[in-house]
Amino acid sequence: MRIECDNELRNRLTYHTTLFSYLYENDITLSPHLSKMDPTALVIWETAGLANRLHSLINALYIQETTGRVVYSCWPLNDQLTVPVSKLFEHPLPLLSEELVRTLPQAPLNDIPNLLTYLQNTPGNVSLHYPLVLPQVPSAFIRKTLKAIKWHPSILELAEEERVKYNITSEMSGIHARGTDVMGLTELRVRVKEAVSHLLLTTTERIFICSDELELLEKPLNERVVMIPRLNRYVTKGMIQAVVDLLLLSSTNIRYYSPMSTYSWVAIALSEREVELIPRGQRDGALREL
Repeated sequence: MRIECDNELRNRLTYHTTLFSYLYENDITLSPHLSKMDPTALVIWETAGLANRLHSLINALYIQETTGRVVYSCWPLNDQLTVPVSKLFEHPLPLLSEELVRTLPQAPLNDIPNLLTYLQNTPGNVSLHYPLVLPQVPSAFIRKTLKAIKWHPSILELAEEERVKYNITSEMSGIHARGTDVMGLTELRVRVKEAVSHLLLTTTERIFICSDELELLEKPLNERVVMIPRLNRYVTKGMIQAVVDLLLLSSTNIRYYSPMSTYSWVAIALSEREVELIPRGQRDGALREL
């Protein structure tokens, strides 16, 4: 179960240095399999869109493995992600309610040159808010973590239906074009058409295009090009479709990606492409060949 933080509890918390100290001292149960909260626990506040939350989760698990500290997560719903995690995948960390986490001191991430060292040497509890980025996480750990995610059965079922319907295969060339990476829809269309033209000339593969831009293509560019009709990602059905698209994209031979997009980053990590995974904050540019 989750612990909700009412006004009485919040007032009592003011007499304790950290929220988890209070929980630990009073033997408050967080979930059925935990009898006590670890007094040195960390909380990862996963916000923003799905791909960025997955990025934070990877870093959270890496922190847990390298520092030995217990890590919990918070998955608030907002305008960027309106779907509970339970409808997307089985979260590997215990979840805390948003109200509880709001009472926890935050780590000053911008002032920490080496976050892992800070966490190893800092006692007590702390809340780590997005963006949580550790540039030293090995690519092998990133891939292992993402591929271990247990997606909701309904998502896997829909992905398989669309894989069959559109004949998505590992031999297809994949393109992910994020709309916000360029100056407007017109420029994005130009760049995508250039990428498609290049692939049509240099390969015999079919091409799968994935994008958050609903009006990317007015009409199919070529019979070899597949683009599944898009839904608004800010509603539940649209977010489910975005996850399905992510899984389908990762099953292709990704040839073009959006460097600033964590969605691209996650798709590449889930794929069989053996390339270096550049951390967020060190990526730049618009649509680029992989």
